[in-house]
Amino acid sequence: MIISADDSVVEAAAAAIYAGDVAILRRLLAEHPWLATASADLNWVPPWENLTPLDAAIRDGADELLRWLRERGATSAATPRR
Repeated sequence: MIISADDSVVEAAAAAIYAGDVAILRRLLAEHPWLATASADLNWVPPWENLTPLDAAIRDGADELLRWLRERGATSAATPRR
C-alpha cells in the first residue's frame, strides 16, 4: 500500500485530535488549509477504543478542540448512526 503525503497529513491531524493537541492541529490546518474542507470523518471510531474524536476531547478536557469539533458537526459514539 502506498501512502500519499495527503494521507500522512490526515493521519497526523487525526493523531492530534485523539491526543487533544490543539497546537499541532492548528499548525497542520495553517500549513494545509484543505484539511478544514476535507471530507474527513469527524466521527470515526478507531479500533483501539470506542470513542469518536469528540468523545476523546471530552475525556481529555480539551475544551478548545471540543468547540472546534462541535462547530463542524462531530458527534459522540453514543449517538445513533443513520
